[in-house]
Amino acid sequence: MKILLPAAGFLSGLFLTLLFLVLLPKIFSLKGTTSSAGYTATVIPYVFTKPQQTETQETPTTAGSQLDLNIVKYTAGDSVIVSHTEGQGLRLREYPSLGSQMLFLAQEGDLYIVVGGPSDADGYRWWYLENQQDTAQRGWGVEEFLEQINE
Repeated sequence: MKILLPAAGFLSGLFLTLLFLVLLPKIFSLKGTTSSAGYTATVIPYVFTKPQQTETQETPTTAGSQLDLNIVKYTAGDSVIVSHTEGQGLRLREYPSLGSQMLFLAQEGDLYIVVGGPSDADGYRWWYLENQQDTAQRGWGVEEFLEQINE
């Protein structure tokens, strides 16, 4: 009987640990609990899952289409050229959003350096670009109207 008591204590401790760390956060949400010091604590349980391996295909990034978030065409420092605008030019914006203020209109054939991104918004993938000749010309442009230059 004396031999079973330490094992029972260990098992009950393990059970309580699992209860408090695993089960209770899934059952109860402590969102918005305020302490006496005035701090608000939020406990959000998160279940980690292994991402599924799927074949990635590049999909066009047009408004309303599904972006393929697994494909990243550019990295910081890549040189790109404005293309496929059918003479309309590429609107470079303050933020990666169609509703954002247009800073200026990049012309077909203008050269840019990718400075940041990507950011996915409004059905498009956006890149932060800087003009290679005039670094004051910079803003967020849509990937659909860019081509990488092999240097």
